[in-house]
Amino acid sequence: QFRFRGSVHSLAFSPDGRWVAYASPEQGAYEVYVRAFPDGGRQWTISTGGGNFPAWSRTSNELFYRTEDQVLMVASYTVAGDSFVAAKPRVWSERRLFNSGLVPNFDLAPDGKRFAVLMSAQGAEPRETQRGVMLVLEPLTFLETTAVETLDDLAAVLDGVGSKALVAMLDTGHI
Repeated sequence: QFRFRGSVHSLAFSPDGRWVAYASPEQGAYEVYVRAFPDGGRQWTISTGGGNFPAWSRTSNELFYRTEDQVLMVASYTVAGDSFVAAKPRVWSERRLFNSGLVPNFDLAPDGKRFAVLMSAQGAEPRETQRGVMLVLEPLTFLETTAVETLDDLAAVLDGVGSKALVAMLDTGHI
């Protein structure tokens, strides 16, 4: 059982089950924190300057999260006895994710090497009026770009991709 001050969301267990990461606005802005499981009452602040949607790597000691301005961050960590020791978070990619509000817009693949992310479509029009989003299935390596207009088109493209990098541009006005 956990006792939190204020609201929390996006709880995520570490792969070994010893830690729980979560987001909370207890200091004003949402930040990412970690606590031991079972709860010992201590918490460690991971994000600096805002953070949401923590995601643990299953293959390395890394914790990912999204900032308020849609940047994907990563913090390496070690465990020393009952203490969680996080390194200073660093930017995983300079590319900004699609602003999905309080809905997750990224997920880490089980192998820890790839992300599925929603990103704003690139274009000349102002960011606020762009209607497209991109689904990125490799770590921001754009080897192939395929435009799709419907979910059926997207499914057909995904079936034929295999392990190649893919950016599927979705015009949300057609879905």
